[in-house]
Parts: sequence; structure tokens; C-alpha cells
Amino acid sequence: MRRRVLYIDHSGARGGALLALCSVIRRLDRARYEPIVACIQNVPEVLSSFGAAGAETLHAPGIRAFPHTTGGWDALHSPIGAVRAARAAAAFVPSARATAALVRRVGADLVHLNSLVLAPSAAGARAAGVPVVWQVRESVHPGHARVRQRLLGRALARWSDAAVFVSADDRLRLVRGRLGLVIPDPVDHSRFDRTLDGMHVRVELGVAPDAPLVLFMGGVSAIKGAHVLLAALPRARRRLPGLRVVVAGAPMTASRALVARTARAVLPLVGRYTERQRFERAYRGGEMDRWVCLLPFRPDPERLMAAADLVVFPSTVPHSALPVIEAGAMAKPVVASRLGGVEELVEDGVTGILVPPADPGALADAMVRVLDDPVLAARMGEAGYARTLERHAIGRHVGRLLSVYDEVLAGR
Repeated sequence: MRRRVLYIDHSGARGGALLALCSVIRRLDRARYEPIVACIQNVPEVLSSFGAAGAETLHAPGIRAFPHTTGGWDALHSPIGAVRAARAAAAFVPSARATAALVRRVGADLVHLNSLVLAPSAAGARAAGVPVVWQVRESVHPGHARVRQRLLGRALARWSDAAVFVSADDRLRLVRGRLGLVIPDPVDHSRFDRTLDGMHVRVELGVAPDAPLVLFMGGVSAIKGAHVLLAALPRARRRLPGLRVVVAGAPMTASRALVARTARAVLPLVGRYTERQRFERAYRGGEMDRWVCLLPFRPDPERLMAAADLVVFPSTVPHSALPVIEAGAMAKPVVASRLGGVEELVEDGVTGILVPPADPGALADAMVRVLDDPVLAARMGEAGYARTLERHAIGRHVGRLLSVYDEVLAGR
């Protein structure tokens, strides 16, 4: 008997959560499961990504997210944060009702939520009487006195039939390890193929074949370490004059929302800046345009990694990082922050080097150490590759997830 699985996704752009879910959908046994993806944001590139993965895809405009992760939460002491928090709270019940109506309309047998920010949808799916598999892909911001964190932990226990964490650190922080299981994010080795030739990317970017090339896949995101990286790069280049760097996902269209436009206009007047403005000031101030290449989102991250000698992920908060896993699949060494989530992906001194977060000096030292020692870099790359085969192979991931589906549907 084929079951209909309704996936609800929150993505506003193509990122790690979307890519991981697309990998799962492509590998679903269509004789057993029929995927339907509901996107709560009407972003053409997101909708088309799920369609290309082979899923029936639709926009669900009545569903809103409830942001509360380290990547974005609404602080009540901020006027803007307080307004956004009030709006999110007011939208909770309508979003739950919209989810329940959607579940009934598509005839879903199971609902899979692709992020913790979809708490309203968890309540709605449960109200519709359909089992819920709730995937937690992000670390939760403690909020004010950890109230929000505790409420989310209770919501996870109350409204999910199975909680799936991509990180043991996230599971420990949110529910103290008392429920759910950990299934690390997957990587498709047939796509992230270590034998790919990255030379044409170097030619495209004007990078010499023998120039040391560093890749950062975090765009301008502060929590992924973009600002720490910009502070570290001049130090590293003084010791490696031929150093070249690629920052992928950096140029993005600025939001036209009133709040965003107001922030861009007002914050500089009081000596503060938006995340993007701070990045651009550091980039221009360091005269990095000759050797640091800013790229928009590209559909071929595997080609960028094939061209790189080192992948960096200097996050400033606990984070489970898909680029770190993908780097391992491409047999590339990694330098990353010693933080929850990342520590589970990088074995320090074996598959890469872990450095203190927000420490540009330590980051620069680690980058130079790896780039200056090809034997060390190759050894770390091989160890990272073996680790991804053991822990992150897409077939293993999908098999474990389908076992969860089977148990939930069987009422266990």
C-alpha cells in the first residue's frame, strides 16, 4: 500500500535544509511512498527544486513559521523583535488550522516537518489526526530565560510521533536527550564525486592551477562565520601571498520589506549596520576584491569543492553544517569552529582542524597549516571521505528515515 507523505518546508532560498530534503525525496521508494511538498514561502527557486526532485509541489500561503533558532529569533526588548514576535504568535492558530486543512485536502497519511520553526504545523497535523515526523535541523536560541526553548521541547514531545535530530548536540540542548533519535544529514556521493575535475572552475574564476584556494559556503551570514573569516583572511594571505578565496552565496537580492529597508537606512546613522552592510564594509576596507571572489548561489557546489584545496566553516554558534559533510565526500580537509554540531562532523586533527569560535588568529593559523602541508591536507581529506561513507551516505540516511516512517505508521 502506497502512503502519501506531506513534507512541509520553510525555506526562503536554496540552502542546506532544502538540499538535504531533496536528496531524501529523490531516493524515496515510490512503490511505498508518494511525496508532496508544501512550501510556506512562494519562492520559485525553492518550488522548482522540489519539483526537480520528483515531488508534487505546492505553495501553502496560510502557514507561517515561528522563528526561534540561532539563525533568527525575535527578542522582545527590541521594538522590531517585539512586533515580529507578536505577529508570529498571532499567526500560530491560523497556521495550525491551515495545516490541518491542507493535510485533509491532499489526503496525507504522514506529515514530515523539515524544521523546528514549523511548530504551528505540528499542532495542525496532530489536530488532523495524522502522524508527525518532526525533523530538527537547527539549534534553538534560548530566548528570554530559556522559556521559548522549554516550550519548544514540550511541543516536540506533545505534537510529534517521532523527533529526528541531525545533531546530538541539538537533541541534548532541546530535550536533554530524553526523546527522539539522531540521523545525521546525508550526502549523495554520486553527485559529490571526489573524482570531479575542478580545473574549469579555476579557469572561470581566474585562479591559477597551483594557487591555494579556500572555499566558504556561508555567504554573508554572521552565524556561519563570514565576518570572522574576513578578519582572518588578510593574516593568512600575508603568509600565503598567492591565497585565493571563494565565498559562495554572498551576492543576494536585498529584501524590499519595509523593516529591512528601514534598517538599512537607519542603522548606519547610529553607528550600527545590517549583517550585509558589515560584511561589505570589511570586504571593501580590506581591499579583498582582487583575491576574494563573491559568488551568488550556484547549483554546482560540488564543482566549487572540486576546485578548492580547503573548506572552512568558522561558525559562531552551534550549527550542523552540510558543507562540512559535502567537503568530506569530496575528500577535502576542513577548518571549522569547535562548537556543538560541528564537533560531531569534524574529528580534530584527523579530518580537519577545529578552532575556537570568533578567533580570526586561530582560524588563519589553521588555514595556513593545512594549505602549507599538502601531505597533511591529503591525509585529512581521505579520513573525511571515509567518515562520510560510514556516517552520511544517502542510502543509509534514507533507510533509517524510512524505518522511522514505517514504525510511526504502524503505531509504534
